[in-house]
Amino acid sequence: GVLASIQLCVSLALVMSALLLAETLRHLGRVNLGFDPTGVGVVRVEPAEAGLHGLKLQAYYSRLLDRLRALPGIEAASLAKEAPFTGNGAFADLSYHRPDGSTARQWSALTVVSPDYFRTLGIPVLLGRPFLEQDFVAPSKERPPLMVVNASLARRLFGGANPIGQAVRLLPGAPPRRVVGVVADARWNTLTEPTAAWQGGPLGYTLYHASTSPGGAVLFKSRQRSLSDALAMVARAGSAVDRSVPLAEPHALADNLEDYLASRRWLLRTLGSLAALTLAIAAVGLYGVVAFGVASRRKELAIRLALGAHAPRLFLMVLREAALLAGLGIALGLPLTIVLGRVIASRLYGVGVLDVPLIATASALLFATALAAAWFPARRAASVDPMLDLRS
Repeated sequence: GVLASIQLCVSLALVMSALLLAETLRHLGRVNLGFDPTGVGVVRVEPAEAGLHGLKLQAYYSRLLDRLRALPGIEAASLAKEAPFTGNGAFADLSYHRPDGSTARQWSALTVVSPDYFRTLGIPVLLGRPFLEQDFVAPSKERPPLMVVNASLARRLFGGANPIGQAVRLLPGAPPRRVVGVVADARWNTLTEPTAAWQGGPLGYTLYHASTSPGGAVLFKSRQRSLSDALAMVARAGSAVDRSVPLAEPHALADNLEDYLASRRWLLRTLGSLAALTLAIAAVGLYGVVAFGVASRRKELAIRLALGAHAPRLFLMVLREAALLAGLGIALGLPLTIVLGRVIASRLYGVGVLDVPLIATASALLFATALAAAWFPARRAASVDPMLDLRS
């Protein structure tokens, strides 16, 4: 009986951990990304490796984007140094000199994008304007040092002041960049921490210049039902622009999110499988304990029946003993559940280690398993024949 309770104790910890991870994935699925990955495809392009530089590089980018935007079903196409949820990014300590002479500073994530990036991902422009095509193709000496900021960065850096037209320095001594627009907050590399610069909070966008950017991600928004067909069509179009610069690594932007969640899904499958296995072993062990107890007490049970005990009462007595073993297993399992929950705490989101509804659910599952394991031995106890068993 003690061994069966220990098995139930381990089962409770594993079942609870699996439930915590399942609840985490449910919460993460409800996080507002700030952009729409539906129908967005991503390919990598590295024209500098094919020897394209300067004006040739600029001409290639212009032809590529024009070709993609002309494809049937393609709503928008743009470039970015990195696509969201690749795990990559740059950071800077931004500074803004206020009119009163003080300086505001904010550590922020940075990414480099081309015009149409915000339309491609469905990120709303809240104030001002996005980058324009003339900004993108401007010659090197005439490039305007522009910047678009998200709402979190605008709020922290400028407070209540109008961000449009303000000058921001990325590094001490660097030329200031003029803010031309404010866009809605969008997640960059994580779904769990909305406040830190590298985790979806302050984010600045700088302009992807056509004549010097060696390569990056090409993102496009497709209306086609099959994104795989659109990816193949885009890859063919890229080869038609310049066969020496293939479009590589075609995938859906949603795949980046799946990769981000992959470790949690793997952990959930692993703990879920272990929980099911230990629960099955515990059920078999408890069944054996209760069945052995009923078999060894047949004469006692027969005497009880002969003296007037009712069969349903014997049935409930056996179930009650199984429930006591389950209760002992749950009592032993709660501390182990807390320990295991703290081990996986870094993987949790939106749920605490001591989540009462989940603990109640896991405990109810163990009780149900224990009662199910004891059901047939209890029926056997209630069906004892006093005449036969007392004669034997």
